[in-house]
Amino acid sequence: MLLIWTIVNAALAAPIVLHREADSDAVRAAVVKSSGVPVSGLTITHFDAFRASLTPKWSGLGGIEACTAAATDSAALTALTKSAEGKLLYMELEDASAALSTAAKSLGCLTTPVDASMAARVGFLHGVVSLELGDKAKAWEHFAAAARYQPDLVWDEQFPKKGEALLKAAKSELTSSTPVELSLVPTITAEGSLYVNGAQPSAPASTVALTPGDHLIQVQTTDGLVGYTATIEAESTPSVFIPEMLAEDALAQVTTEEGRTELSRMVTMAFDSGTPVYVVHGEHLWRTASGIGSWENLRPGQVPGQSVAARAKLGPVAWLSAGITTTVAIGTVGALLVGMNAGKSAAAFQDDFDTAAAKGNVADVMSAYDSSVEANARQTNGFVTAGVGAALTITGVVITIPMFTSSR
Repeated sequence: MLLIWTIVNAALAAPIVLHREADSDAVRAAVVKSSGVPVSGLTITHFDAFRASLTPKWSGLGGIEACTAAATDSAALTALTKSAEGKLLYMELEDASAALSTAAKSLGCLTTPVDASMAARVGFLHGVVSLELGDKAKAWEHFAAAARYQPDLVWDEQFPKKGEALLKAAKSELTSSTPVELSLVPTITAEGSLYVNGAQPSAPASTVALTPGDHLIQVQTTDGLVGYTATIEAESTPSVFIPEMLAEDALAQVTTEEGRTELSRMVTMAFDSGTPVYVVHGEHLWRTASGIGSWENLRPGQVPGQSVAARAKLGPVAWLSAGITTTVAIGTVGALLVGMNAGKSAAAFQDDFDTAAAKGNVADVMSAYDSSVEANARQTNGFVTAGVGAALTITGVVITIPMFTSSR
């Protein structure tokens, strides 16, 4: 049943067209001509508008949260941290805790890459305050947060050493825990475009290994730095889609196999499963669907270095060779819907049969019986055809699912 509903989504979802052309009407006409999709069924979206409308999207356990406080800079945050430290030394614990909470929340709102030692200091001081307030659980959390920024953090001797063992324990758990691979969409390609807890992952990279807990992710954009707090859960396989990392010319990747693989990751994260997506780039026109990963070249003549005979083999019914074709999906869904509707009709005719039998109306009984038998037959044929269509398309066999013409 899951397979069937996947096909339903692929066939019935509204197609999206992504492009960076000046004339959207020309794009629409080209897609309609090459794909046969009705004009009214297309959503034409300029890639710049698409990028601007997106928000980060998390998949899997954990989550991501954008900065909710006012933008700040390193100097202001350092001053706030020193002020909190002074309050702590004078045992103004509640005021120190409030200041450190503000500082921690402001880390994701920095306009410059975070200073890891300063962020670690915020966590360490917060841990000391929590210990003085008698909350060891909170102290553990703050010490662990500090260690994620500065793994070699040592105890500050100006504070009572009763918390040193707790800091060491938090650091030990951090080093012994199994890192989680966070999948990054899109892949990092430029040095200095992404910071995780103040450090730059080596580019290119499509994943980054993080320990369970909260981590600061900062993205460098043309408008400045954008910060997010990512929460990692143990033994999970999360993915995060960060639209600020999408290059303006990302659609140009559609011209290569490696580029299409990367675009598939973006499409899967940006759209609901099964949504058909068309990509227009210059003379190139390609089609895929969210969650599928395969592509069809709707203008095979644009493939460089390919023979005429090879291009002739790329008919429109071969799209998404790893799974579902639009034509087959629609036919399969049509068969499925016919079966479902016939099932409803059969149930209605059965009710008519029962009512007529209760009244002793022989003529109505026979009519309802004949209609029920016919509806059951259409139901069986519809479900069998849909099942065969699904099985064959998944194995790569392209067939045409017949649309029923029997009376309804």
